[in-house]
Parts: sequence; C-alpha cells; structure tokens
Amino acid sequence: MNNKIILIALSIIILSAGIYYYFDWKNKGDGCVQVITYAQNPKTGECEIFPNPCVVPKNWEACEVNNFEDCVKMGNPVMESYPRQCRSGENVFSEKIASILSQKDALGIAQKNKECSSVGVLTDKTNYNEITKTWWIDLERKPGLESDGCNPACVVNEETETAEVNWRCTGLIFEKD
Repeated sequence: MNNKIILIALSIIILSAGIYYYFDWKNKGDGCVQVITYAQNPKTGECEIFPNPCVVPKNWEACEVNNFEDCVKMGNPVMESYPRQCRSGENVFSEKIASILSQKDALGIAQKNKECSSVGVLTDKTNYNEITKTWWIDLERKPGLESDGCNPACVVNEETETAEVNWRCTGLIFEKD
C-alpha cells in the first residue's frame, strides 16, 4: 500500500512537470524565428515592436521600412556618417540632405555679387554640393578677358548667403603667340 501511494505521488509529480513544461514551451514561442518584428496597430496606425513574428496579433500587418525616416522610427541603428545611414536587416537607407537655400535664391545672391558679375555672366549650369553646403554656378567669361586655363564659378555659401568666385584653374599655362 505504501509503495502504491509513493508511485501515485511520483506519477502526479512527473505528469505535472510534463504539463508545465509543455505549456511553458508553447508560450515562449520556441520553434518560431527569434527576430525582432515590427507590426502596425490597425486602430492607431502606429508600429510596435515584438520579439518574434509568432506573437504579433493576427489582425496586425507588418510595418515596412522604405526610407531613412522609417528605418529610424523602427529603432534601427543609425551610422554616424555624412549623410547618416540607417540599417534595417540587409537594407541600408541614407538620409536625404535638403538644401536650405533654393537654386533660385542662390542665383539671386550670385547676381548681386560684384565679383561674380565682373568675371562673367551666370549660366544655367548649377550644382549643389551637400558636403560644403554651397551652390556652384558656372560663369561664362566676358569677352576680352584673358584665357588662362581657368573655368570660373560663382560659389554661393548656403549658411552665410554670400558669394565668391572660384577660378577652378587647371594649372595649364598657354603660350602667347
């Protein structure tokens, strides 16, 4: 009789442990890829973070990362480069750097600059340098000015809103006849 009680108690303990481990394994999501997953709450439209796709509620849809801003919102790492970059999985998104000064405004500043107007006439060939935050506007040399191997540009600084001539000389010296 004593052996029967011990056997029943031991069976109950083993069965309880088995049931506990079965439900504990099921709730942990084992068997599901452990990758951070972002899903959109259908009521609020906000993306939320989940430890794996198995715990995302059924009526929620995956959030897509399509640009730098989305990538940052999702909490992905941002690389301190210029422009900054954000990595989402295998994808890398670069921050778009917008000019504060429009092309039209830069042309207006260049037209008012005496140095630029004394060297040549502004052309419609412009380029914005994101690193130096400057607008480069090609100048067509005025007739009669010496051809010295230089190709001047009127450079407008976005931060100071000033202009100056950059001669862009090749260093080539022409022989005079």
